[in-house]
Amino acid sequence: MIRVLPEEVDGLWPSIQIGLDRVLDRVNRDWEPKDVYVALLEETSVLYLFENNEGFVVLTINSSFKGSTLFIWCFYSPTHTNAPAKYWPEIQQIARDIGVKKVQFASPRKGWEKMFKPITTVYEGEA
Repeated sequence: MIRVLPEEVDGLWPSIQIGLDRVLDRVNRDWEPKDVYVALLEETSVLYLFENNEGFVVLTINSSFKGSTLFIWCFYSPTHTNAPAKYWPEIQQIARDIGVKKVQFASPRKGWEKMFKPITTVYEGEA
């Protein structure tokens, strides 16, 4: 995986936005591509590109009463390769390098249960 520096985001943004739009087409999330863009420029999140145009991952650190976790905000791969399994060891290493013990992400897609243990279901309603 190749880390993208904040000053490199603008040059890559058109293709990153396409990937984010495709992710949002498949899941109902409460964020927009512009939220990711701002987080990357402010360095509250980090973008890593996968090799051979296999996609990208956006990572951020979340803090809670249980401690910090590395959160996979967005994982995108347009290929039919098993990118999650391929890049999972590198994501784990990033977590260890920054001193967190857990990696988390949220997805309504059941396919992730092949690799990860679900820890909770979140329900939401209008106030």
